[in-house]
Amino acid sequence: MNNIIQKNIIPKPELGDFLFFYPSKFNLIHKIINRYGGKYVHCGYSLGFNLVISMTFNGVKVEDLNESYYNRKISVYKLRDIDFVEARKLAMFYIDKSFVSKYDYIGLIHFIFPGIFGIPNKYYCSEYLATGLLYLGYLNGPTHLSPTELANSECFEYCYDFTVGLDKKINMV
Repeated sequence: MNNIIQKNIIPKPELGDFLFFYPSKFNLIHKIINRYGGKYVHCGYSLGFNLVISMTFNGVKVEDLNESYYNRKISVYKLRDIDFVEARKLAMFYIDKSFVSKYDYIGLIHFIFPGIFGIPNKYYCSEYLATGLLYLGYLNGPTHLSPTELANSECFEYCYDFTVGLDKKINMV
């Protein structure tokens, strides 16, 4: 039974949570991705302790949510049937891959022109996360997915939305 419960809490994403970011109001790249790729424009993997690892234009970064994403609206998803050991394996995969991974600017064009695929061993944010899911067997299909397409994958279940740094009620399912 999916009851929506109103809670006065500030959520803290846990190790293994997938974070999907809504567009910033005045960011042109976000507007383009939003127009062609869906409602989410960026995604990352929670390492716990308010840290998220994601592919950015400057390569893979581990960032503090409050410092890098203040006032950004985020949806939190969990993998179905994941345990702490698997969440840790996935974190280690993303961390290990961070040393050799670069951003795929060509692949980003895939959102506008779906026939164009990126360069091997270069990734945009959702492709980077999808590669880890493919590696551990949670995803069976292609990794050239927009953040919205990745969030809509059968391996995920939606948990809640929140705005980083704001004390306000959130909806939890």
